[in-house]
Amino acid sequence: MPRTLLPLLLALSSTWLAADASPAAQKRKDKARPLSEAGVVSQEPQAIGDPALGVFAEKFPGEEWHYLETTHYRLASSLKEMKLSAKDRKRLAPELKILAEYFPSLGTKPKSLPPEVYLVLTGIRLETLYCEFQTLAQVSDADFPASRAAQAGQGPYMGDGPYLGEREKFEVVLHGDRRDHMDFTEMQRGIRANDTVRWHCRKPSKMVVSMPCVDGDLRVDRWLWPHLAHNMAHMLFDGFKFFAYDPPLWLSEGIALWFEKRIEPESWTRDGGEGVFFEPDRSKDWKADAIKLVKRKKHTSIAKLMAAAGPADLDRAANVTAWAVTSFLIEKHPDEFAQLIGALKAQLDSEGYPTGRKLDDLQRNQFRELWSWTPMQLEDAWIAWLTGTDEEDEDAADD
Repeated sequence: MPRTLLPLLLALSSTWLAADASPAAQKRKDKARPLSEAGVVSQEPQAIGDPALGVFAEKFPGEEWHYLETTHYRLASSLKEMKLSAKDRKRLAPELKILAEYFPSLGTKPKSLPPEVYLVLTGIRLETLYCEFQTLAQVSDADFPASRAAQAGQGPYMGDGPYLGEREKFEVVLHGDRRDHMDFTEMQRGIRANDTVRWHCRKPSKMVVSMPCVDGDLRVDRWLWPHLAHNMAHMLFDGFKFFAYDPPLWLSEGIALWFEKRIEPESWTRDGGEGVFFEPDRSKDWKADAIKLVKRKKHTSIAKLMAAAGPADLDRAANVTAWAVTSFLIEKHPDEFAQLIGALKAQLDSEGYPTGRKLDDLQRNQFRELWSWTPMQLEDAWIAWLTGTDEEDEDAADD
């Protein structure tokens, strides 16, 4: 657990536990895990999205909002308590054990989590995801300057701010009412979106996601958390080294699916023309699905993946293929993968400004420089890894 979250947990837990002043509750409170380190903590209403639009909560007075600020995120939520089934409690057992250290009256098998506690859990998860993305990219907070001007041409281009290259923290809004979500996206983006929406707020520079957690699936943690993780993975990659242009769609989708599938194999989030939605797809094994596609020659070629210009170009087979190729690169070639995504997000023009021109050429150049691959050779390599024939080839070479 990131240590910077510990003061936040203490602040929230002391507020919540104070509601029960019985001797037994006081005894439980005294046993709460002590916290010794200060962190970045705020529960106060604040401007989410465009700060020129004012304090967020004032726009939605009909809902009870909870706020959370962590090292790299600002969150606002109008969700009610999160009910937990017996299966949920078993699935979340390690996380519930950690929460119980800071919220002792919860115990380790609560039937529900109060909204402020669930928001803490979400903050912990998002900070962990942030660290995991940094591991993939092989970077740390220290690699990013306060601004590009502060970098003053020293070292490689790393964006324009301390949050993976963005100037402000990543922001998340979880809505318990779809109308509030639609009003919020209209206020911020000029569109009344029905589903989840991500965007880059230019002033100040930051990535924002707004999610209506009201559909049957997204009302429960099992599907809500992987859906949020998918969207956040997109945002972290988009914001990496500053969001000046869209990274290659297939790779962005592959990274997001890689994070999502590690959390819940049956979850599938899809980008649509007017938002991002949870797609029911109860396949538990996308690796098996990918193998079937390869054997039937129904997988999507690397060349076609690279040519994808929008979500409509990525059907289910393309999603499975993008996930499989990205998994291969991450798991088999982690060092080269870090160099790949770093190069794809740091292309500069002749005057030193970020540019997304000719990304196909940039990808091909990176494949050649990092692996001596053409796109077709990359396809052969990930298929061999997927089907296990690369191990057979290595064994044959050893003999």
